[in-house]
Amino acid sequence: MRPMRSLFLKVPSALRKGIQLMMPSTAIASGQPWESELVHEAQLRQRDDVPSICITDDLEGFQVIVHYQPRRKNRSRSSPLAVVSVPSWFAASSPPVELGRRRIWQVLGHWLPLLKSLSSSIDNEFSIRLDAGDLGVSSGDCLCMDSSDLANVVPDLYAMITYRSKPKALPQLLDAHSFFRSFDAKLPSMLWRGSTTGGVIGQAGLHIGSLNDLWNNPRFQICKKLRGSHSAIDLALSRLVQIDEGLREAAKTELVNESIFSSEISESEIMAHRFYPDIPGNARAWGSLSKYLAGCLVFKPPSKRYLAYDPLLQPWRHFIPTAKDFSDLPEQVNWALKNHEEACWIAYRGFIAMHAYVHLIPDLMKAKALAYANFSGYD
Repeated sequence: MRPMRSLFLKVPSALRKGIQLMMPSTAIASGQPWESELVHEAQLRQRDDVPSICITDDLEGFQVIVHYQPRRKNRSRSSPLAVVSVPSWFAASSPPVELGRRRIWQVLGHWLPLLKSLSSSIDNEFSIRLDAGDLGVSSGDCLCMDSSDLANVVPDLYAMITYRSKPKALPQLLDAHSFFRSFDAKLPSMLWRGSTTGGVIGQAGLHIGSLNDLWNNPRFQICKKLRGSHSAIDLALSRLVQIDEGLREAAKTELVNESIFSSEISESEIMAHRFYPDIPGNARAWGSLSKYLAGCLVFKPPSKRYLAYDPLLQPWRHFIPTAKDFSDLPEQVNWALKNHEEACWIAYRGFIAMHAYVHLIPDLMKAKALAYANFSGYD
């Protein structure tokens, strides 16, 4: 790697200022879990644990490089424990850039404590490249939260939030009898609400710039195809995102005309139903983890992309497999309704596997980091 041409920002005030700029009180009040988590992380961190932020033009997209230096007796306590290199766009000022910075801060708030723990255990200087974006990369020495290469996948943001928030976010581990009673108490149906993420990557990226783009959006097509297909299936889009502002009203009208638009509903309402479809968006559906943990029976299509928990799951043991376009979803839901006991066991095994996965997150993250770390510094 080439030596970095960089501008070092003062710490810790720069980091705290960045958090204040990206995490206004209105955002914190919105109740998003990662927002309050990030502020909490900043409050907990000791002065010498706050990293230096290095702006460099050697990085693209949402990639960052974290460089850790072990604490030595002869090393000044005013020097930072870690240096985080971020892309050059990080220093710009615009609403899209602020959203991008927020994502990087969100993820770093979870990665840094785990990497610090690794640094303490190996007592060795190292640097590691990670991608904080939805799609990640599938080659080179970069760890990602979603990838077509299972080897470089680390736990995604929602999984790390769940781990850091336990026991509050992690339900009690239930025996089979208690789980079955909870499963039976749910409504025997499927409820899904989502946004217009996903689609084909073009010159404008994952963006809806025309009604044709909307019609080609996989989530639009899935909802339209399954509209009225089964009395137990209720899928609809509730948020228009990644769309030209001038197209928003026409797109909403299109969704209403197709009878696939709905107001937003709470997660608790969705989890009150037995069945849940794992419908991908920009990346694999990170939010499906919470549905496994809520005791829902997940219906999942095949994918060429991986999440970190995929090796723990098998079709017909932890989830119900579906076609890639969910065209067989009514048939699979019928199977679950007619084979209630088997469906209960599949949901229970999914619940147990994900419960174990959350506890494995720190060891999994550190193992992947150790495998991909560069122990020769920046060179």
